[in-house]
Amino acid sequence: FLMSFLCRMCSKPYTEPGTDHALYSTTCGHLIGRSCLMEISNSIYDRGSQLNCHECFRILKRNDWHPIYNVPDEIFNLTLNSIKLERDLNDEYAKKQYLMGNLQQDPLFLKKWSSFFKGTLQKYDIFNNYIIVLVGVPHFSKSGQLLEIIDTRTGKFCHSRPLGSRVCTTIGINKYKDSVLEFGIGYADGTVQIFVGTDRKLGFSIRSGECFQEKDKIHSLCYIDKTKIAYSFGKNNLIVVGTAKNSRKYEWLEGSYFTKGIITNIQLLTDNILLGLVNQTIYVFMKNQEPYILFENKEDTIVNYTVDFSEKMLILLCHKGATNRRSKKLLTSYIVLQINEKSLKNNNIIEKSYHTSTLKVVRYDKDTFSVDSKPELLFLDKENESSLFSLLPNPENKSLLECHFFHEERFTKQGFLQNLVDFTGLVCIKKPRLFLPNIYKMKLIFLFKDRFDVVDFYLPTPYTILNMFCHFVDFFFIFVQMSFVCFACFEPFTNRGTAHSLYTTKCGHLIGLSCWENWKLSTINNNLRCFNCLRGMARGDCHPIYNIPDEILCPNHDGSLKTLLDNDSVEEQYLSKKFKQLPIFLKTLINNVDGTIELFDGYNGYILVASLNLPKRKISKYVRVLSCHNEGECDVELYEQSPLTAAAFNKCRKDVVEFGIGFKSGYVQIITCSLDLSQVISSVACSCNYGKIQSMSFTEKDKIVYSVEEYGIVVAETSILKSTSWVNLKDSERCNITDLQRFADNVLLGRIDNSIYVFEKSENSYVIYHDVDKTIINFTIDVPTNMLLIFCSEDETIDGSTITSYFYVLCKIKEGTSKKNKISAKNKYQASVIKIIKANSKYLGTSIRNGVLFFKGDERLSMYSFVPNARKNVLEAFYINNRLDCISVEGFENLNDCRGVLCINEPTMLSSGFFKVNIALIFSSKVVVLNFYCPVKD
Repeated sequence: FLMSFLCRMCSKPYTEPGTDHALYSTTCGHLIGRSCLMEISNSIYDRGSQLNCHECFRILKRNDWHPIYNVPDEIFNLTLNSIKLERDLNDEYAKKQYLMGNLQQDPLFLKKWSSFFKGTLQKYDIFNNYIIVLVGVPHFSKSGQLLEIIDTRTGKFCHSRPLGSRVCTTIGINKYKDSVLEFGIGYADGTVQIFVGTDRKLGFSIRSGECFQEKDKIHSLCYIDKTKIAYSFGKNNLIVVGTAKNSRKYEWLEGSYFTKGIITNIQLLTDNILLGLVNQTIYVFMKNQEPYILFENKEDTIVNYTVDFSEKMLILLCHKGATNRRSKKLLTSYIVLQINEKSLKNNNIIEKSYHTSTLKVVRYDKDTFSVDSKPELLFLDKENESSLFSLLPNPENKSLLECHFFHEERFTKQGFLQNLVDFTGLVCIKKPRLFLPNIYKMKLIFLFKDRFDVVDFYLPTPYTILNMFCHFVDFFFIFVQMSFVCFACFEPFTNRGTAHSLYTTKCGHLIGLSCWENWKLSTINNNLRCFNCLRGMARGDCHPIYNIPDEILCPNHDGSLKTLLDNDSVEEQYLSKKFKQLPIFLKTLINNVDGTIELFDGYNGYILVASLNLPKRKISKYVRVLSCHNEGECDVELYEQSPLTAAAFNKCRKDVVEFGIGFKSGYVQIITCSLDLSQVISSVACSCNYGKIQSMSFTEKDKIVYSVEEYGIVVAETSILKSTSWVNLKDSERCNITDLQRFADNVLLGRIDNSIYVFEKSENSYVIYHDVDKTIINFTIDVPTNMLLIFCSEDETIDGSTITSYFYVLCKIKEGTSKKNKISAKNKYQASVIKIIKANSKYLGTSIRNGVLFFKGDERLSMYSFVPNARKNVLEAFYINNRLDCISVEGFENLNDCRGVLCINEPTMLSSGFFKVNIALIFSSKVVVLNFYCPVKD
């Protein structure tokens, strides 16, 4: 979410004054929710212990805290709404800029929140949403070092303990394990200690692992696989050892004559090949072989470097003394290198060696401060191409950040990055993902001496960005901020430490520092009272607030409060043409289901989910109907407890919400609800003795047809469920009939094996579509236009490897006449293929149910498909024409858990050239509803 306006104890939003989780402040200026504060204070005082501030550890006495009253309600509502919808406010803002045409070529930085360290940053490492930092805190023992582990998703401190008397010299996380947080710490006394952190429901716990002892100071360490760690100590010593018990140590340089000195900044190049920095030279270290130089630059001193062998790239940060002898400043340069591999055959043994070639050198001739941060390599993967770039501080300007891309041209945009002099590093904690067409998003951590900032970075990638060489752009931070103003002067608060920084009285009313000082000076005879409630106060009864988010301290340039993009405002902006006519998604509803969703359907703005429930619920099976009209919901208990096998809405009725559920036992239950879902009107059930219900569909307002395993298709009236045979089937067709869909009165289409059949009442069934080469995954019918869209796959063998390709087959269903034995004539439907569209297999890698939309505007049919792309974690909207065109995307987490996509209503025209439709993503335990806004294609 945009704001860190969440309680740091429970990571939940604050609520309004007087409620259970109301906003409170300690007298040392740190915010906490009331319920969390009461829970901590009661448990501490019951044990007779002292209470410390959860942020700064200052000892608190009873009543050393108070509520905060005059925070705008919009801020509470904004946070609550964003959490309810799981919507990222930064994404909403970036999307709005995109629609307004402001985010086409220029990148955008949006800070989410900041978290302050409890000291000065010395060492750090980041992986899998956790940051481990070593900070210097002088009042903690002689070494003054504190180990902190912070969850970068919430800013919560999972662990914070002093290290004791030993001095830590290096730290490294095992980036090959996701299930636990394993890391190693090297000490000045020669000790290497392994730790394992685990995040459980009861809290974050750390246990000690293996410990290794050497004779001299540990200089550097890094993990080289899941169970091995490499570290250097003293001079000319490099060790590789397993992290399991009784693992053998390997002297990596045993048998070599390497005597160059201290090895620092160890990094893995590839399997069992390490890089290290020795006397400003980068060496290659291979087991029991003589090290050799990978890169050496006699003009520049290598300060830091980063290697990415998967992309075969190396970036160096170098310093060089100024040409002016009177100047002691160091000039900064960045060198980008390509790593080249060479194979030699020696006595039938292939030996590999590596060397580098320079791709780009960026030099600065005027440094205003010294840069020593580790450069970060970032990659954009767009289909079959990738782009390399790096975000680097500009030492010529204390407030400018540069992004170095591989292009030909250069353009510059001025801006500001706060406190760049204190900047110590940057890490990308989430791989870039497609956010909007041609716009990527990544989450970055900016590290400073006293804090870290979590920042969303939105990067446009127009077509011209690829296949170009060497371009760099100056970027800047844009902080989206709130209209959060002082109630004394109605001017915005400013950042802490400034003249109008945020203060609060002990009675809980907010005021700017300068206004507080003026208020004290204006009082007579020390008769000081609160400016808001007139309560008597001492001159020291006011203190600063520290952990209010930066982004709500100051107003936007237009003074407006940032809000969610709601549907009414979006439609208004489209109609007024303030928004560009671009396709876009907007989340409107998220509903969590208590259990596992097994079946689902959508119709007329309603969503049906049938769930196998968790043991904690009294009923083990139930169905839930959700309304997108009023966000209402209705849970209905199912009579039968055998496995669920079929579910479908009655798409012939709009006066009520009616649906059927089928079971493995042959049981059928039909449920009717009111339109507002406030009551269940009726529930009718019967048992079919023929076998398992495979599929079902309503053919008329009061008739349901369902297929039964190894029997055929039966029809029943919804009021009494008395079943009769529906269609004449051959014995070979009395098998698994699935995916029944209504095509016309008394006519259904369904799938048997790899063929689509026509099932007409009291008539013989027949095949309408079959393909010997392709496998049918699913199909969709558009009744008004008689169109059939089939999604299928085909396996192809290329160079001995089997590759699965996916296709959309568009057919027109026509009604013809056939004569049988020249005696009688019967109407018969035929499907003629109009076009076959091949899809990129990167997009469509699953057999889940994809949402398909048919839209007929100005007598022309348009087709859209909504596909969850689990590889990129985005929902993609495709326009189906002669090829698939991706016209919009929406980011999601864990899309591999998605069961399918539904188009749950007919498109609504907003104007003559723009429409809206509701889309639902069905996950295993939740439903997400989105509005899709789209211009009508020409």
